Amino acid sequence: MGGMVWKFFLTGMLVCWVVCAAASAQPADGWVTAAAYSEMHIVVPDDASAIVREAGELFQRYWQVCTGRELKISAFNEGRINVWIGPDLIAGDLLDAPALEGLGAEGCLIQTFRPSRRHARLGAAKQLIIAGQTDVGTRNGVFEFFKRFAGVQWLCEGATAPERLRFTFPEIDFRHAPHFTYREAGRYGPHVLLDSEYRRAHHFPDHYAPGPFGVETLHDLLPPEIHFQQHPEYYALIGGTRVAKDSDGRPAQLCFGNPDVADAMIKVIAEMARVDEKMADPGLVARRDRVARAPDRKTWSIAPMAGGKCECAACRALEDAEGSPAGALIALVNRVAEGLEDAFPSAGYRVHTLVRGVWRKPPASIRPRENVTVQVSTADCDFRRPFSDRTSAVNASFVDDLRGWAAIARALYVWDYGANCSHPFEPHPNLHTMQENIQLYDQYQVTGVYMELADAPGAEWAELNALRSFLCAALLWDPDLFVDELAERFLAAYYGPAARQVRAYMALCEEKASTVQRLDPLSPAIWFEAEAAAWADGLFQEALALRLSDDQRRRVIIARLPALWVLAGRPESEVAAKAMSEAAERSAADILLNIAPADALSRYAAALALYGGHVRAATPAS
Repeated sequence: MGGMVWKFFLTGMLVCWVVCAAASAQPADGWVTAAAYSEMHIVVPDDASAIVREAGELFQRYWQVCTGRELKISAFNEGRINVWIGPDLIAGDLLDAPALEGLGAEGCLIQTFRPSRRHARLGAAKQLIIAGQTDVGTRNGVFEFFKRFAGVQWLCEGATAPERLRFTFPEIDFRHAPHFTYREAGRYGPHVLLDSEYRRAHHFPDHYAPGPFGVETLHDLLPPEIHFQQHPEYYALIGGTRVAKDSDGRPAQLCFGNPDVADAMIKVIAEMARVDEKMADPGLVARRDRVARAPDRKTWSIAPMAGGKCECAACRALEDAEGSPAGALIALVNRVAEGLEDAFPSAGYRVHTLVRGVWRKPPASIRPRENVTVQVSTADCDFRRPFSDRTSAVNASFVDDLRGWAAIARALYVWDYGANCSHPFEPHPNLHTMQENIQLYDQYQVTGVYMELADAPGAEWAELNALRSFLCAALLWDPDLFVDELAERFLAAYYGPAARQVRAYMALCEEKASTVQRLDPLSPAIWFEAEAAAWADGLFQEALALRLSDDQRRRVIIARLPALWVLAGRPESEVAAKAMSEAAERSAADILLNIAPADALSRYAAALALYGGHVRAATPAS
């Protein structure tokens, strides 16, 4: 069944051993024993911010969940085992100011303090310090304390798996600052709107935002229907003619070598920046929202279109001189970035561009300006192996390009794919490569990563969506975590007794995908055929026969959907769901053998409806 399944089984044995050891063999000379858990006290300043107060209450709540002991919160050192939330009231002999240096806006410090025997006899007590340079850093520290040292897992929206602490608590000396200043991982399904604690636990902003950047934005800045008739010279010269679309009907590029294009963009961006939403043309507002996304609208995206590039003499000369079409693109982006800086000197505006395909190779001599963010796409890579694997030509090319951009770009981001983002129900066995890829970005000084997950209609039912979200979030915060242990603990907590079957499904997908030339994050997983789907469906039937909680049963049903999806013929159109409760308990193969194809499709939709608790339809992305 491939190496992945053995890795998971061995990791599972290791995790069980670690948990048992933690519960029964903690060192006797640790920080505090279980008998002292109720002697602790939380210290939060009276004038603390809402975020720091939230952090104190979070510690109080989860300490009670994990130990059964309720702690008091006050602004005073009451001579007990204090838990200091934030640095404001901590005495200098406990925490030196330099200890917080380098943590940045989000990093945190967690330290235990145990006085010497002589000081203890004089009344000095043990202490726990959780602090950051900022209030958000302090709150992150509380979450990290419970995740790393108390075993709490924030699994998905509204689902937390706590550990029961009954052992001597170890000494802690931990500090961490995130490796990436911008991080976002897909869409996370319903918790986007409903569960801010899940996002905070994974150190994301409260509201999901797929970056301050857009995709294929050139025609949003200079729409052909507005500008082409009067200024055809703004648009690509292809086959000797200025066009807005190439011969395949795709939106063509603009003429990057024409300086008037940059001037026109600066004028449009200035208009967008000053727009009065109540008075403005709704079309202009919609275009602005695609070019400069909320919340701050400080970054304006100039991203190439899907169609052909300009063949005029100026664009060709830049491409030839720079050895890449990106030469002309960065020349345009730099002109706009400089113009915005001159027009809005105190606004702090940045310009973003997304490089993919022919645009991904960096230029030989042109350097992006300081206020330019270059984002490199991984869409053309092979996701069945780490990108650093140079036996893959496409991955080797990607690393070469990433290295080249790292040498010249002041701000370098990556647009990565953590799932099959065009077909969210299709398997995408890339979890075994995710950590190495994120570590690769860190190696090349990438400062921001957007990990796209399934965000089309029905995305909350996408393949292994909760696990993917969990692992992406954890690794973007700390690329050096033990990812196999993380995955194993998640599976055990999320699926309960059915974790073994889910692991076997993952190993099956990895084995089947190993035969393809390239694992594509945007194409159907045609390698996952009916035979494999039937085998997977058998695993999930086996899982559904186990004693599961209601939540675990729903999660297994959702994990089964890729198999049902394939066996129902990969339907790509919206269907009316029928409430057929028996569909979840029966073999998909059995359903298909005994009913008409159209009815099989309805029963597939009914399986989706079971998860939501009501009848609904799903429209997979095409």
